[in-house]
Amino acid sequence: MMKHLSTFSILLFALLLVFLSCELTYEDTTSFGDVYVVSVGIDYANNSDPEIKTLKGTINDATEQQKAWKLVADQANREFYGYLMTQEGESRTAATFVQTTYPSWTNIESTLDGIADAASENDLTIFTYSGHGLDKKGDLVLAHTVTTGTPSLEDILLAPEVLLEKMAGIPGRKLLLIDSCYSGIFVEEGESSLSTHYSKRIDQWFTKYFDDMEYAPPTLMVLTASAAHDSYEADEEHSHGFFTKALLSGLGWTHPHTPEHTSLDIQALSNNRLTVDSIYSYIKKKQEIKTRWSLFSDGKFQHPTATGGPMDMVLFRF
Repeated sequence: MMKHLSTFSILLFALLLVFLSCELTYEDTTSFGDVYVVSVGIDYANNSDPEIKTLKGTINDATEQQKAWKLVADQANREFYGYLMTQEGESRTAATFVQTTYPSWTNIESTLDGIADAASENDLTIFTYSGHGLDKKGDLVLAHTVTTGTPSLEDILLAPEVLLEKMAGIPGRKLLLIDSCYSGIFVEEGESSLSTHYSKRIDQWFTKYFDDMEYAPPTLMVLTASAAHDSYEADEEHSHGFFTKALLSGLGWTHPHTPEHTSLDIQALSNNRLTVDSIYSYIKKKQEIKTRWSLFSDGKFQHPTATGGPMDMVLFRF
């Protein structure tokens, strides 16, 4: 009996050595690598098109996400590179438009191309957008560059598949956080989401990048404020989109807050990890607007959506 036990113990010890050596040599890219965050916020006050409503929470969304994500990266001992791109106020001069922080597609594309040139496979790139999304198509409405007259809507639209393809070209892991109406168009349709695709063009993009890859570690994921419906801002003096306000809370960015946070009590952690699923779950529980329509609501609701599939994306480990 002792002989069998001894043999079993030796075999068990050998197996443990194998597993431990695999664990030690496995390249965990969520524990190191740089973090790039591009935060876009547009209030549309300089757009003379009467159909484009001015928004009051989008600048807060972009500015505070930029600060919060930096503190998250700091707490995870990761190098942070931030790009805050906002259009705020009524200025529509040529001098305004040439600033690299002005969120026209030319400037956004240049910023993403620069990250693609600098990033490695170990890095994480997060793109956040707060602004209008086009009804039934999900196109993002960017800042215009017309000094006089009314800008053409078609000239300032960014189609979902264009942004997705640009992000797909960046090495490493990528996450899109989209706070706009109809932003669920950015999410691949499936049982885990309420996305509805109105155009075949976006389906073709998903087919190109996701076919037969369901069980591979994801390199690009999307988390959005809504499915195929409107999203809303909180009616407060210091306003945010409901989605972004809940997201910031999950990162530990409290409201009201001190002028400068120095550290965060990150609420959306799961087993000391911050993942796309853990953020998504937190937002669904904590956002201050119903996720589904009901007879007892005021008619406003929004259901956040996230990239489905069996594989989650780990953003940070602590």
